[in-house]
Amino acid sequence: MNYFNVFIFFVFSFLYGQENHFVKFISDDVHIIQESNQTIITLPFEILEGYHIQLEKVEDENLLATKLDFENQPDIEIIYKQFTSLQYKTVVLDKKEFQVLDDSFKVKVKIKFQKERNQIELTGKLFYQTCDDFKCYFPRELTFTIPIKK
Repeated sequence: MNYFNVFIFFVFSFLYGQENHFVKFISDDVHIIQESNQTIITLPFEILEGYHIQLEKVEDENLLATKLDFENQPDIEIIYKQFTSLQYKTVVLDKKEFQVLDDSFKVKVKIKFQKERNQIELTGKLFYQTCDDFKCYFPRELTFTIPIKK
């Protein structure tokens, strides 16, 4: 087998094997509020038109809940995270109605700096399952990073 053909195969596999995301992290609209020793961050997400994702708590064992986790960083403590500004939609699956997230949502996160630092980077992963009116897709994991200045 020709090495050039193997190289071309891997290049196309890499390019076309990339995962399409149905949710976008809107980094330009991140809102950060500094309080005495805590910081409140509002993370905005947008769901692409024509799609919806599952809630953070699902009623059916066949559905995968949306979750937001952060990389473990010794310099900060995550005090809480809360899904807010939720846009709901009702869908019918197997003659049963379910509420799902549609259009956009935000996650409010409160952190506390463990050490005196001027700036950190907070890296998070949004785990979600997307569906449209006809089918559900394999789960996705959207990674994002935001700089936070103290």
